[in-house]
Amino acid sequence: MMLNILAESVFEKENYSVQSCVISLENGYLILITDQENFGIGNVILSSPPTIEGTRAISAPAPLFGLSLKRDTLSKMISELSANKLKKPCLVLFNIKGMERKDLFVSKCVVESIKIALNKALDKI
Repeated sequence: MMLNILAESVFEKENYSVQSCVISLENGYLILITDQENFGIGNVILSSPPTIEGTRAISAPAPLFGLSLKRDTLSKMISELSANKLKKPCLVLFNIKGMERKDLFVSKCVVESIKIALNKALDKI
């Protein structure tokens, strides 16, 4: 069986790039995000869309490899954004190592990359 890749995106700014990928699964989505050459594991977060209109998505982070609180917060936000937009559970593999750069800069690049990928995926759903 092949992977059903719905969308891929690369956001580049000031010699920094973030790749995102949305893969369709039978009952949800796998979201891959990295600033490295290849996708990796990093933080693993599972989010479910809200079950009641007007409420927030819920997420259960499982940080691996002793990642930082900065990455935990950003990965949780990305996971919940993905579940809200795609309206199905999302498993996010968030492998961002460039947090030693300016936090706000990295966060904006990550958010732009995933927004591009999510919008492309929504066009195919």
